[in-house]
Amino acid sequence: MLAVATGCLLVSACSTGSWLEWRKKSDQDYFNKVEQQTDPQAPMLIRVLGYGAMSSDKNLGEAQRRLLAIRGSQMDAYRAMAERVYGTAIEGGTTVRDMVVENDQLRTWVETSLHGARVVSSSVLPDGSVETVLEMVIDQGFRNCLQTSGNQRMNVDCRVMPGPDLSQMMPIQ
Repeated sequence: MLAVATGCLLVSACSTGSWLEWRKKSDQDYFNKVEQQTDPQAPMLIRVLGYGAMSSDKNLGEAQRRLLAIRGSQMDAYRAMAERVYGTAIEGGTTVRDMVVENDQLRTWVETSLHGARVVSSSVLPDGSVETVLEMVIDQGFRNCLQTSGNQRMNVDCRVMPGPDLSQMMPIQ
């Protein structure tokens, strides 16, 4: 019995070692480091999606419900863009008593202004919800504006300028 157990242990140790060697070679074959040169000053096109649902309120007409869903999807897209560009503030707290979590609270918010974002499209989906596509160009002027301190940014880079031709830029999604 001892000889059989020792034999199984030796065979399994050999098979584990060869499997690890195969795994190491396989990972090296599949996961090569990608060398990509990007210009940190180049403009970026950021594209986000927003969604809105039709109201079930029977006091509203069909057109009113559709317009409210479109407006809701646009607001969701602006929120998503603000989160993407400026980030999200998160505040949280946890109450622990006798080493057991009693209460967990998280609050997230975005408070900002967006200049230069534009609605590309708003489409009613087959289920009645609405999808809005919003895009914004982040260029060097915008980056300079972000580095300006104070709420009343008087930096020349913070003015709203006509944007470049967006048809030739690749979106970041």
